[in-house]
Amino acid sequence: MRWILLLAGCLESYSEPAASPVTPDLGQPSSPASPSSPPSTPPDPSLPPGTPTFYKDALGVFQRNCLGCHATGGATAPVLDQADSAAAASKQVLAAVQSGIMPPFPPADGCNQYVGERRISAADSQTLMMWVNAGAPAGNPADAPPPIPAQSASPGTPDKHVTTGPFTPTYPGSAGANDLYWCFVVDPALTAARDLVKLNVVPGQKEEVHHVIVFRDPGGKGSAGKPAGGYECNGVPGEMLTGWVPGSGPMELPSGVGMTLAAGDKLLMQIHYHKVATAAPDSTSLDLYYSATPTPQHAYVVWTGTPLFSIPANAKGYQVKSTCTVNGSWKVLGLAPHMHQHGTAFTSYQGAQCLMNIPHWDFGWQGGYFLQQPMDLTSGAKITTTCTYDNPSGAAIKFGEATTDEMCFGFLYVVAAQKPTFTGLVNLVGGQDTASMCAN
Repeated sequence: MRWILLLAGCLESYSEPAASPVTPDLGQPSSPASPSSPPSTPPDPSLPPGTPTFYKDALGVFQRNCLGCHATGGATAPVLDQADSAAAASKQVLAAVQSGIMPPFPPADGCNQYVGERRISAADSQTLMMWVNAGAPAGNPADAPPPIPAQSASPGTPDKHVTTGPFTPTYPGSAGANDLYWCFVVDPALTAARDLVKLNVVPGQKEEVHHVIVFRDPGGKGSAGKPAGGYECNGVPGEMLTGWVPGSGPMELPSGVGMTLAAGDKLLMQIHYHKVATAAPDSTSLDLYYSATPTPQHAYVVWTGTPLFSIPANAKGYQVKSTCTVNGSWKVLGLAPHMHQHGTAFTSYQGAQCLMNIPHWDFGWQGGYFLQQPMDLTSGAKITTTCTYDNPSGAAIKFGEATTDEMCFGFLYVVAAQKPTFTGLVNLVGGQDTASMCAN
């Protein structure tokens, strides 16, 4: 099976590491193809035997760890499947690897194990260091490993195909305003409930589409009256289904598990555009795949966390904590944490068992993560969510949709016999289905 729920993808520039986890991707990454023929760099006969080279050593490291984003025609620089550009960026790349910035995977080691963990091996890190220390030589193109297959369009024939746009992003005029969050309303046009088993996002302008999140809008209530061409949106405009980042494949649920879309439901495709030198019209598409018959098991998204907080002015390391008590029996498939720009750390525990620990939160690198071994919960189990913030401003920061406001949520993906609920519910978040929301 393949899982992917990644909310952000590639570092725009190593010189701006704070600007922008998939994020990690949660399935096996599919990378753009390496060039069909390597550049005509002649072998260097002066290299001592055993010297690490780009073609013989470094390119394989980049294929395994980096080319989902950093390939020719990919989402971001530096380009690491070409000898010259890789050599020019080699010291920056090594520094990013040694600092833990690259490959991007924010969850701390030792908490839990996740599908598609993107952690560079000690052997690959050592190979990269030896190549850089040798002067990043190109070597012999004949030594190059086989190219990685190109990421294809949606596998199979989708039951519903929707293409947005064409839309040319216009960014705010303020200094440093290089990001735009834009929501497109997608109508599956369902007249009866269907079980969604696979969903695939195919970006249009790969260099500008930083990541995509797909939300369910129950009954189309949240998107009613919104412009046909989309609208600017922040935060969480609906029930999160999945996300796309460069290098990721489709979200595909395990056999026999589906997520039900009801008649009249809409989808919101929130696209994070990151400014490039010349904006071009984007037409990102979405493919939906349904089960031919109702699935025997159903996956749901439930909310842990709380909107009941205010971060005091000038606070540092301020913690917001919420404990949610489970009703019924669930199988937890994964978790997608969500905070905004003032968050510094996130944890989620089931009793003493760690679900998620992100010690260095970055709004641009947030993601969703599926467990290698799903966690069984019984009625009475408690999920404790802790969000930590810094507030350098002279005014309190409260819960809200804007990125300058804050949130503290962990979205759990669970399989249950019926729609799961918590005890101690508080109906506070406008426009959301709070039956599966713990907000204590």
